[in-house]
Amino acid sequence: MAHRKYINRKSYFEVAEERIEENHQLGFDYRDEIMNKTLSPLMFGDPKRDGVLTKFNDLFAYMIDSVKNVKKTFMYQIPRNSRKLN
Repeated sequence: MAHRKYINRKSYFEVAEERIEENHQLGFDYRDEIMNKTLSPLMFGDPKRDGVLTKFNDLFAYMIDSVKNVKKTFMYQIPRNSRKLN
């Protein structure tokens, strides 16, 4: 009856999922702050530029996320739909 002690053991995939979920170091939420952190505050003083810079902010966030999708393609340990990759 030695094989019964392994019945309640978690699978390797469940352990790996838990380790991914335990990773609370998700980094900085850049999606709304890319342009604010990289450009001078004087650039945001003009209302015409502010609309354009908001569009660029969305564009840069999309570009960074697309690079992360390439990363996830080659990292088989992380699920493809995970948003927890820095």
